[in-house]
Amino acid sequence: MNTRGRDGFVRRALCALLALVLLLACAELAPVRAESGGPVRVKLTRLGSPSELVFTADCDYVCSGEFSLNIPAGSTVALRADGSSLTLSCDGVELNCGSSARLLRCGSGGVRFQSPSMANVFCGDLYLSASGSAITAVLHLPMEDYLCGVVGYEMSNSYPLEALKAQAVAARNYALKKMSTQASRSYDVVDTSADQVFKGYNVSQTRVIQAVQETAGLALYSGSTLASCYYTASNGGQTEATKNVWGGSLSYSVVKDDPYDLGNASAKKTTARIAKDAGDLHPSLESALLEGVQDVLAGQKLSTAAADVKILSVERITAKNPKYAAPSRLYRTLGFELRVQSKRLSDGAAVTLAATVDVPTYGGLEDWYGLSINSSSNETVEVTDEGDCFCVTFRRYGHGIGMSQRGAQAMARDYGMTMEEILAFYYPGTELRSVALAGASYASPAGGGEAVAAAYALGKLTLYADASGESVCAKVEDGLALRVLGAQGGRVLVEVRGLQAWAPVEGLRDFEWIGEGFASASGEMVLGADASLLELPLEGARTIETLLAGTRVRLLERSENWARVETEGGMRGYLPAALLCEPEPSETPEPSAEISPEPTETLEPTGTPEPTETSEPTGTPEATVTATVVPTASATPTPTASATPTATATPAASTTPATSATPTAMATLAATATASPASSATPAPTVRPTPTLNPTRTPAPTLRPDPTAVDRPLPTGSPLPTLEPARAPEGAEGMFVPVGTLYNYVRVSSGSALTLRSKPSTAAAVVGTLARGARVRVLAFDEAWALVEATDGARGFAALRYLSTAAVPEDQPTAEDELRTPAPTEAPEEEEDVRIVDLDVVFCNIGARTTASAVLYKKNSTSGSRVCTIPAGVKLTVTAYDKSWAYVKYGSRCGFVQLKYLKK
Repeated sequence: MNTRGRDGFVRRALCALLALVLLLACAELAPVRAESGGPVRVKLTRLGSPSELVFTADCDYVCSGEFSLNIPAGSTVALRADGSSLTLSCDGVELNCGSSARLLRCGSGGVRFQSPSMANVFCGDLYLSASGSAITAVLHLPMEDYLCGVVGYEMSNSYPLEALKAQAVAARNYALKKMSTQASRSYDVVDTSADQVFKGYNVSQTRVIQAVQETAGLALYSGSTLASCYYTASNGGQTEATKNVWGGSLSYSVVKDDPYDLGNASAKKTTARIAKDAGDLHPSLESALLEGVQDVLAGQKLSTAAADVKILSVERITAKNPKYAAPSRLYRTLGFELRVQSKRLSDGAAVTLAATVDVPTYGGLEDWYGLSINSSSNETVEVTDEGDCFCVTFRRYGHGIGMSQRGAQAMARDYGMTMEEILAFYYPGTELRSVALAGASYASPAGGGEAVAAAYALGKLTLYADASGESVCAKVEDGLALRVLGAQGGRVLVEVRGLQAWAPVEGLRDFEWIGEGFASASGEMVLGADASLLELPLEGARTIETLLAGTRVRLLERSENWARVETEGGMRGYLPAALLCEPEPSETPEPSAEISPEPTETLEPTGTPEPTETSEPTGTPEATVTATVVPTASATPTPTASATPTATATPAASTTPATSATPTAMATLAATATASPASSATPAPTVRPTPTLNPTRTPAPTLRPDPTAVDRPLPTGSPLPTLEPARAPEGAEGMFVPVGTLYNYVRVSSGSALTLRSKPSTAAAVVGTLARGARVRVLAFDEAWALVEATDGARGFAALRYLSTAAVPEDQPTAEDELRTPAPTEAPEEEEDVRIVDLDVVFCNIGARTTASAVLYKKNSTSGSRVCTIPAGVKLTVTAYDKSWAYVKYGSRCGFVQLKYLKK
């Protein structure tokens, strides 16, 4: 290194040393954050860096963050770190906390660590973070709670009360000073002797707790500045100054003798006994002494050979060369005054002489006799004459600055001195004052909000951050109770242990509606206004179907605010009870004589009075059927009692499409029959309404026979008949039972199979499987499940959405193919005429991806009159269709919708 480089290095070193001195000297001018009432932040380093942390809550806690979770007292909490992700599990709830979590206590108490195991209760709020699959824990707690976990482990609960009180004040001052300088870090102190030993609250340390309570808020000040109250286990009989150890000078940190520490037999010390006759000297000491007299012997022309030299006695040992200025007793050497014998080189005669040899204490005698107490050379050294030997004693356990705990013990125990006297001795010139510190503050439990229902998790339930279901925030175990707060579409807002999140409706079971009091109900009702049939009796719940005013529904259950109903299409859901009213009673007209129409092109009823020119149409009830059969040209139509032609029917009525009736060329599966004008002199009989035709009855004629049509069986396309159900098979109670025999086909993806279960639930046991395309008999069904019987006789429950009335082809059909079934023959097109393509009841809805809504027309033409607008997602009954148009039933209204807007 050249001269310029060496000088530059020296200057930089001196500047760094000066900066350190100024920093320590000005430390007392820093602001005191804790005096505003903040908690002490203790990093729990004794836990290590575990990837999993388990503890028991001694009081109620709340895990607070983006999501809040209540942790009841007595609960066991497990935290797991995976990279920088932290997961908390408690009593069946698993919460995703992100990279950090705050556990805030809701009352007095704390946590007890089980893994890693640590004794005592750690009172306060626990701040946890994950990094590199390791968990870091920082405890936030009030000052006095912190001191209860410090004083008993820096001193001992067995110490006199006044000594413990002095320790409490010193520890408080130390923490306050650290808090004033660590604001930029996530913690103020660690829980080891690197700061102050902290081991949590121990209820058995009654004297420690009393000392903390009696000194609450007291701190030492030097002028207007908070004092730095360092303390040590034992100072070795002399207090040390901060300027000697760390370089910073404090007016109340001085070097002076401490007779109380020196006189305490419990104070740490080590001793070496050196016999005056030099017998049994440690070999290392003897070798050092012999080496030390070599020059003296050589000067006297005496032999220096080891065989000729002998140490006869040790006359005196003197401690000298202090490490610091007087009165420091940190002596670095011991002077040994010896009597030594050797031989004169000239004649070999024995000669005795005196010699003095200096031996190092630190690293010399300290090592040879095992006198070390501290890792640094910081012990006081004392030599005493014990008659036949000299005793060399090393004292001081710790840095020796500030209060000696052993000295305080002796002052209180042996001399009856008070806390104030102890503090005045060790921190001269300071003043005891009261500091305003905040006490414990407790968090409020998470959650709240009025619950509308209680429910239980079905299987392991995933909860989401919002109703979109994109972000998972928690998981709960099967059977865990939840509070239902609201709904949005197919998800409900639930609360479990204060955690509020969104769950899919399918993941909940056993709803218990609060304040509703549902009771069984029966009878038909009419909807007084347009309304949505909801999946749950909650505003915002998912809409099953939109119902128009005048729609008839069957009551299943009813409460003060809601009614559970079933539509004519078999859909079940909830409607506001206020929108339902009793149907108006209608008079039953007298039936006319039965007339058998001839199977000719024009149906001419017989025995019917001729209408007059002044005849007016009478009110005619509608007759809605869900299925019909087209007779052949040779068949003789025979009207049934439930579909009797009116006395004034004319040929034109069956050949010309009316504005509000089904067109002549479209077969009607769910149509409205309208009577012709009747005579004013003779009352005209009306069609007697019937809800559904039975497959075993004689088919009714269409409004116009089609000579090209063939007989067809009653279609089985609709799995939702409107007849009163027969008795359900065992295990299917409450389900609908089809009239006659209903067959369906299994429609699943290629290579898949449909699972049969013992009960209508995905949690029920599997009793078998059905292959794609398998034909099954439907014995009973509801809106979600069907009890089916396979060809081999096996029975079980299958999800209804996987069953179809149409046989499954080899290749998966397109959405349009699913809607249509090819006609046996293609009819020629006619202007504004809909040809029959299929006779089946198909349930469709408006495709939301195609259009937001579709128009219902009176005629199969966009230039025709509009009936209403149908929103997307509404289910419709399709009674007939061709390549462009479908004749549908929408609530109580019928009309035409363009086929391109429909989907299954």
